[in-house]
Amino acid sequence: PPMSDPPVDSRDALWASDRTRVAVCVRVVPVPGVTYEGLRDEVFTKVEWGDRNLRWHESRKATDADSPSGWSMECTASCLAHGDEQLVVHRIEACACDVVHEA
Repeated sequence: PPMSDPPVDSRDALWASDRTRVAVCVRVVPVPGVTYEGLRDEVFTKVEWGDRNLRWHESRKATDADSPSGWSMECTASCLAHGDEQLVVHRIEACACDVVHEA
């Protein structure tokens, strides 16, 4: 069977190991009432992009005046490069629609 990719800890290792992957930074605004932990769990477990091998890396809670809840989650991910990486926000909104207000 083909070897599966080892987990990647840092973006440096990511870039060094695979030039075909790109890093993506995303701002996710929660539906009011959703906790940061709940939002992170939903996005990191539910949002997949099969043929792009989307992987989630880090996240942080950020104060956000434009968010109904007053905060948003900023997260980093990586996926195979195809030039349309910004479409990941539509994947987030579709896959985690019950907790995501907008991405």
